Amino acid sequence: MSLLFSSFHPEPEENKFKTDIYKGFIAIYNFQFQKADSILAIVKKENPNNAGSYLMVANYYWWKIISGDDTKENRKEYLKSLDMAKFIIGKRKSMLSDDDNYCLISVYAYKARFEAMNKNYIQALSSVNNCVASIKQSFNKENRYEPFYLTTGLYNYMIAQVNHKHPILYPYTVFLPDGDKKKGLAMLQKTMDFSDPLLSTEALYFLMKINLEEENNYTKAVAFGLKLANGFPANLLYRFYYLKSLLAAGNKEEALRQYKIICTFSTSNDELNPRQRVYFIELASKCLNDLNVKH
Repeated sequence: MSLLFSSFHPEPEENKFKTDIYKGFIAIYNFQFQKADSILAIVKKENPNNAGSYLMVANYYWWKIISGDDTKENRKEYLKSLDMAKFIIGKRKSMLSDDDNYCLISVYAYKARFEAMNKNYIQALSSVNNCVASIKQSFNKENRYEPFYLTTGLYNYMIAQVNHKHPILYPYTVFLPDGDKKKGLAMLQKTMDFSDPLLSTEALYFLMKINLEEENNYTKAVAFGLKLANGFPANLLYRFYYLKSLLAAGNKEEALRQYKIICTFSTSNDELNPRQRVYFIELASKCLNDLNVKH
């Protein structure tokens, strides 16, 4: 997601592109979907042959899908944008740049998560294999290109965790480079402290989910969730996972307060459609009901 914010010094025209992309992502993170849509229109018009434009568009539709606006049209546009990003990179006649390779990693990863969400596991596995092929090209290049800390860190953690937690899947990972949970977590922690706010946010999000869903370290999950909630107060997804982390840690009082904040932001954000206005309220309400927390 942050491929366009690596630590090099862009030319003036590149600088505007990066600035527009940054503004678009910040709008998406803040659930300002109408504002993000306006920025996207400008980015695509001014940069029709830049793969990063379409990767940003894909992220826009992905956030709409996971925020309750899960329509056939949004799914179609999501996949179409990923295909366009891949097509543009595929036209390169020379060796791919680090930006290009990171973009390909993202395209395949985004396709894999979409297929997995729809339980199309064979298609998801195909995308994972393509993703790993691109990730292998990025190994040991992290110091020259910071976004690779995120992708390599996730790879190291996920492969090691899959082999440990789901040994039945070992036949599918046996020919892949070994993972290392400790190294993966360390790389994500390092990414979290980068000055690039988008890389940092992505690392925070994955660290929160890993500690909540995989490591059962609820204290850390709460800490990461609090940082995300403070950084992007209107982001209902971050607040929802923060609420889940609080419940897992036994802090029902603060979880209930977060539920009320979710309700407030859901109903007061004019850039949400009717489906999005109730989506996270219903998810959060179910979590509270499951633990008999009155609200």
